[in-house]
Amino acid sequence: MRSSRLFILFILAVLFGTLPMAHASTADIQTFVEREAKAASVPGVAYALIDGDQVHTGHFGQTKDDGGRSVSEQTAFAIGSISKSFTAFAIMQLREKGLLELDMPVSTYLPELEKAAVGAMTVRQLLSHTSGLSIVQGNSNQTDVTTDRDALKRRVVYLATITPARAPGEVWDYSNANYQLLSRVVEVLSATEFGDYVESQILKPLGMNDSRMIDWEHGPDDAAPHRPWFWTKVQFDGRGTGRGSLGQGGVMASARDMATYLNMMMNGENDILTADSKAEMMQPASSISPSYGLGWFIAPERGLVFHSGANPGFEAFASMRPDQKKGFIILANGGSGFGFGETGYLRRGAAVLALGGQDERRPGWMMKAAFLLIVALPLFCLLGAWRSWKRRASIKAKGRGIAHSRIWMPLLAAVGFAYVLLIFLPGSFGVNIQTATFFQPDLGLLLILSAIGIAIWAAIHSLVALYSRA
Repeated sequence: MRSSRLFILFILAVLFGTLPMAHASTADIQTFVEREAKAASVPGVAYALIDGDQVHTGHFGQTKDDGGRSVSEQTAFAIGSISKSFTAFAIMQLREKGLLELDMPVSTYLPELEKAAVGAMTVRQLLSHTSGLSIVQGNSNQTDVTTDRDALKRRVVYLATITPARAPGEVWDYSNANYQLLSRVVEVLSATEFGDYVESQILKPLGMNDSRMIDWEHGPDDAAPHRPWFWTKVQFDGRGTGRGSLGQGGVMASARDMATYLNMMMNGENDILTADSKAEMMQPASSISPSYGLGWFIAPERGLVFHSGANPGFEAFASMRPDQKKGFIILANGGSGFGFGETGYLRRGAAVLALGGQDERRPGWMMKAAFLLIVALPLFCLLGAWRSWKRRASIKAKGRGIAHSRIWMPLLAAVGFAYVLLIFLPGSFGVNIQTATFFQPDLGLLLILSAIGIAIWAAIHSLVALYSRA
């Protein structure tokens, strides 16, 4: 899944620091990673730089923030939405076996969708996020972490009941729901559970021996997830995804194995997928999708192919320059915070140091100030409620001079603020408040507490006004 950022409007007001960009040495990358991982409170990081046949790996920190093992090139991290490229890869394999066509409706392969609106979407539209399903619809079930074998089948049954936000092929809109449907297609056509297919047909043939699908129990050598919690990060012991979400974010991989995967994507050879199919994945899918191929973001003018990934407590970034046979992968076991403990500069900055490109910018103090303001908001609300209650006697003395609007206006304002905090702001960036809290529990908690605080203030203020008119 991609990393969600609430209150992104604040970013427009941020003062930035700029990282000078050039093709840096491996020592420079290591120094940068260590410094920025510490600054972001990330317990551990692993990365790999691919340059033709040469692979350089690096790592820093621990698998856990307390008592973990040292991270190595074999340490497995959840790679989040980079997993979509594996799902797309599986679809392309099935096409080469003659089991599907990209421009056929998905209902051709999932007959239960024949009468559903989503059934008219083509496989290509699902792959390229031009199906009409929205980012909000794709993130609506992020917190469903059930793991039984029917979880993906149930997810498709649910998707059959929704009305897409737009008509297929009309706009580009990144949606996890696309890859939920695609993973079910893989499952049905291969007669193999989706996770088993990816392991047996992609990971094992490539020799990615330290990688697997998420199995919901962290092994002793795995990196443990750590979610942001105010100015630090706290280990997350819950499930970060369910079986229904494997196609959008279910792969765990090591830096060394991901280097193998990226190298295979760039080698121009026929192996577990033909060179033509691999090249097709890394080209614009259509005029509606000029910056996304089949499972990969692309920047043709810069020669870049890339994808970010996020699971609760994990962040990842993969980038390639296929024409130069160069690539970079960085994996972190710390989710990005807001203002404090942000990981974007660490991930993207390291990638640009490795491959060159546009300057990467560090968020400045305004982001931190915005977070501190959010921290203070519930306290301000409670202070306002206390002051209203304390002044009730003086307000009572004014008697019926208090306007009737003083009773209902605070309640109306509280409803409006609650809508903005709990629905509008999360929805503007493709998530609901449950998903926001799942990935950034500190920020989600503050939004909920602020809504509660405003409600308490409104109730006290309205009661005092009502009392004064009695």
